[in-house]
Amino acid sequence: MNYLLDTNTVSYLMEDRASIVRRVRDAGGLAFVSISTITLAELRYGLGIMPESRKKAAAVSSLGRILDSDVDTRPFTASAANVYSEAGATLRKAGIAFSFQDLAIAAIAISENKTLASNDDFFGHMRSLCGLRFERWEP
Repeated sequence: MNYLLDTNTVSYLMEDRASIVRRVRDAGGLAFVSISTITLAELRYGLGIMPESRKKAAAVSSLGRILDSDVDTRPFTASAANVYSEAGATLRKAGIAFSFQDLAIAAIAISENKTLASNDDFFGHMRSLCGLRFERWEP
């Protein structure tokens, strides 16, 4: 299966959460999963605002290892923008709130026919209303 990992899932992977590490391994390893440029921006921003500490140093190192692996980073393309606008209108009409980042990540997954791996409840709405392929990966 072709997975796109959201920001929470990658952060759990950075923390070596056993359940997420196992799911990535079961998917074939980092060479068989993707992250979005949106996820990368969120992670780097989060690291940028963290106070200097051992925890930050470990997180920076862990993200570096992930990025130095064969993980594929997927851009927010014109196709994803089209999906974003249609899905955003659908969600708004249904009264479902969303962040730019979450909808953009889901739009990339839909436009590239990937399964989004996350524990975020928002993506369940995207599955039922917008056709997102979604698997709940609990940390």
